[in-house]
Amino acid sequence: MVTYHNNYFPLFATIVTKNRQLWELSLIISMKQILTTAFFILCISSIALAQKTTGKLLFEQGQTLEITLQSKTTISQQAMGQAIDFNVDASGTHAYKVTNTTEDNHTLNHTVKRITFSFDGMGQKQSLILTSLKT
Repeated sequence: MVTYHNNYFPLFATIVTKNRQLWELSLIISMKQILTTAFFILCISSIALAQKTTGKLLFEQGQTLEITLQSKTTISQQAMGQAIDFNVDASGTHAYKVTNTTEDNHTLNHTVKRITFSFDGMGQKQSLILTSLKT
């Protein structure tokens, strides 16, 4: 049998339990934010990192161009005195098929062939693999 010498111990135990639940919830929310941010960075990098050319682009009708983007990121955080490391690997494969070409105009058909995303952190491993996406 447990006897309490004052009335504050049950209240303290309740506060500690609630704080632990809030801490676990905040870690889950931050993990989802990291996953979402990394996924959007992968998607935006395929658009934002385009290069300008100095000459004229020459394509042949029926030609297929394939581009693969890869990103490997390690994120280190510290929460309540403990270090938390996240490893994020993402890649995307895009295919562009030349459907029509003239002297001053080219038409390309874009297809996302594959997007992979894997996350390892806080004792959890999650991955996402998407294939044959038509845009």
